[in-house]
Amino acid sequence: MKFQYLMLLFAVCLVPVCSAQDVLTKTSGAPSDETPGVDKLNVTAKPRIEVVFVLDTTGSMGGLIEAAKQKIWAIANTLVSADKATDINFGLIGYRDRNDAYITKLTDLTEDIDAVYSELMMFQAAGGGDGPESVNQALYEAIHKVKWTKGDSVYRVIYLVGDAPPHMDYDDDITYKDSCKVAAERGIFINTIQCGNQADTTPIWQEIAQMSEGQFAQIEQSGGAIVQESPFDRDIAEYSKKLDATRMYYGDAAAWSQQNLKLEQGVEIYKNASVVSVAQRAAFNCTTSGMCNFAGFQELVSDVTAGKVEVADIKKETLPAQLQKLSVAEIEKLVAEKAVERAEVQEKIVELSDKRQQWLKGELAKKGESEPVLDRVIFDTIRTQASSRGIVYDEFAPKL
Repeated sequence: MKFQYLMLLFAVCLVPVCSAQDVLTKTSGAPSDETPGVDKLNVTAKPRIEVVFVLDTTGSMGGLIEAAKQKIWAIANTLVSADKATDINFGLIGYRDRNDAYITKLTDLTEDIDAVYSELMMFQAAGGGDGPESVNQALYEAIHKVKWTKGDSVYRVIYLVGDAPPHMDYDDDITYKDSCKVAAERGIFINTIQCGNQADTTPIWQEIAQMSEGQFAQIEQSGGAIVQESPFDRDIAEYSKKLDATRMYYGDAAAWSQQNLKLEQGVEIYKNASVVSVAQRAAFNCTTSGMCNFAGFQELVSDVTAGKVEVADIKKETLPAQLQKLSVAEIEKLVAEKAVERAEVQEKIVELSDKRQQWLKGELAKKGESEPVLDRVIFDTIRTQASSRGIVYDEFAPKL
């Protein structure tokens, strides 16, 4: 029974493995002028959530940026709790102002959330100083340069998070009003989250949300409380490393370049992320929607077990060096062993993650606290808006 359960769990987690085209399309940068905004070549009938965070990264936003680093995996874990398997895609734009180190930094929509998280980890609060920021440019790029997927089953949403109003004195700017009109036409919600209580920001943030069928919320400057480390996080983090170690890639030079980048991102996450974030990432990677983030594309154990490829059909030179000397039968045996090992580790992560969630809820209840503010705002707007795209959260329990 245990073996059957493990293989069932593993099979469920393996279904949505990324293809090379998925990864290369979603991480290739801004679309051409011929296909602005919604990518006409990217049409899907499967439920899909596409979230782009547009974050003010100027000097006053240090607390919020750190909160976002801690909470992105909790947000991802909540998103995958919909009533049906859903593709989850994140994008990211950090913005400052003209004459700062940069005006915007864009990471396009991708199912590889490790890539988005790696970019987020690099953000540091700096610059600004004159009050207004380049909000207009950030919103324009979020709508026109991000490769949104076309389709009625896609929930497309931007979260504009900041504390200062836009510069309205730049002659060559496209104003937020024009961008909001386009967003509404293309079915892109814009939700605005004001950090702090700067008076001249509030009416503009409210107007942006109203013009694009979004919602406005106001939170404290820091983004709200950070979830504390649980007694289970360090064990989950260790199992996460074991899970990552079950991956074996294959492919040509271009594929290996992408795969090595993904492996390097994992190393940086373990090195620089908090143990809480690592535990949340592990939980996400054990979900059906999280499998693409975990495996990437042309991952041998996933593809063979899912029947996408036969070992005998794979060219030896595209395999890892340690496998090239083995026979087909020996490789098949090794893949099967890795599949069982992976399922056992996944089972343990799921078990510990459930205990972690219950422990954290208990701790919040003891203190008389609800979920952290930034998380709650995002969860509530998603629950309300995603239902219009057929994505339903019947039992809405935010992950911590």
